[in-house]
Amino acid sequence: MAVSNLKQTQTSATECTQTTAQNDFNIETKYTLELYVGFACVVIGYISSIFNTGGSSAGIAALTVINIGWGILFLWAAIKHEVPDNIFAIVGIILFGSAAAFILPLGIPFDWLLVYVTIGEVVFYYNKTQSLILSGILVVLVTIGLMLDPAFNIQALSTELLQIYAGFIFVYAFSYVSRKNITESQNNKVLLMELQAAHKQLRDYAIQSEALAVTRERNRIARDIHDSLGHYLTILALQIETALKLHEQRSANGEQLQSELFMARKTVSECARAVHESVITLRVEESQPQTLQDSLEELAAQFELVRGDITLALDIVIAEEPDLEAKMLLFRCVQEGLTNIRKHSVGDRALARVRSDNSVCEVTIINNGGSAQTAETTVDSAGMGLIGLAERIKERDGSFSANFDSAGNWRMAAQFLRLQA
Repeated sequence: MAVSNLKQTQTSATECTQTTAQNDFNIETKYTLELYVGFACVVIGYISSIFNTGGSSAGIAALTVINIGWGILFLWAAIKHEVPDNIFAIVGIILFGSAAAFILPLGIPFDWLLVYVTIGEVVFYYNKTQSLILSGILVVLVTIGLMLDPAFNIQALSTELLQIYAGFIFVYAFSYVSRKNITESQNNKVLLMELQAAHKQLRDYAIQSEALAVTRERNRIARDIHDSLGHYLTILALQIETALKLHEQRSANGEQLQSELFMARKTVSECARAVHESVITLRVEESQPQTLQDSLEELAAQFELVRGDITLALDIVIAEEPDLEAKMLLFRCVQEGLTNIRKHSVGDRALARVRSDNSVCEVTIINNGGSAQTAETTVDSAGMGLIGLAERIKERDGSFSANFDSAGNWRMAAQFLRLQA
């Protein structure tokens, strides 16, 4: 069992590692895809600016250097993920992002796509505070660069700056929301996978718990069979020894010899019946799909076959099917109660009442008419069946009693927690 738990723990750890790696891969893929889309926009902006230049070789060269530098910087970011922690990368972002405004005197149109894409990438690669600072620096530098261009007049520049600022705000907000959605989506997937892993682990523990309950029940049944057989075989040995002595005397004890042999045969029958009842319990245990009510009804039908002179009434109310161990204990309570009635009852009516809800299980067995052997049907002087049952119920913080009430009816009552503490 310990080895099995260790293997399952190792499997869960491996699954968690694989889950984390998978999520890291997904985040990296989405961020890289976003970078490549931005890179494509920068290329489009570069080509557009080239076609709209006045043929200035210096302007084309400067614009080419800026775009190549920007592309190298952010490709490096996608491959190495070192941009946030590298001072040279920060300087490069500011330099390449704002340079498009400072080369306007060279006859190059303002490449606003480069600036917008730079802000979008900054939002994806830095946290909120860092991205706000870097975006603010870029906006200030672009504003300065545009104001230094002699081709712009104040009135035209004011209108253009308002449009550019609106674009800055839109790009920043859109990129921030996109990043937040991606992050939340990944977090939700991580939580879902963790919940699935936890659910699988709980399911494995539940299986182990049921297997342990089955093992305990089998051991208990084996002990019951051993105790029952030992008890009956001891009696049988004494009876056979008495019969042999009577046979050796060959006296007028023929009737006593016959009586001893008859009792020996009865003891063998009881021994076989005890084994049969234990086998029935094993079959019920192995029949997992069978409900508790079906098992009890089958048990009642077997009782009526043996004691057709006793009318048995079943009163079963099960709000929720109990766990395997509680189910087996309820079954054993009813089985032991009916066994005592079958052996000792001189009445003609019996009631088996079973209750099971979310927290408590209860069993009440009542038989009218007293008993032919009262001493054997109370807990204080009971056989191994009632004593073992009382011990098991006590383990679950329950209560158990088996005695005669003032009216002479035999009553067995058991109550225990549905979930073991």
